[in-house]
Amino acid sequence: MAASDIKTIDKEEFEALNGPSPAKKQLVLEEVEFFFNNSSGDLGVLTRDRTDDDYGYAVLQKQKGQPYRAIKAEVSISSRDDARKELLKHLA
Repeated sequence: MAASDIKTIDKEEFEALNGPSPAKKQLVLEEVEFFFNNSSGDLGVLTRDRTDDDYGYAVLQKQKGQPYRAIKAEVSISSRDDARKELLKHLA
């Protein structure tokens, strides 16, 4: 799978695929970037922790007949760029 298979998507497209984010999560995490892998159908979301201003990410995979679920997640990454690089590596 090539990195060119991964594209940035907006929040509306992310929520159309995965459903809206639970309101309680928004108290701590801010979803700041969204990605979609055209080949695998996997989603990626980059987050900022509002309590200590660091970053994290999650890779979500859709199981046949099931909703998307997290298959990889990391938190406490000091920079947005580093978090994005890690996310894209695991989304590829």
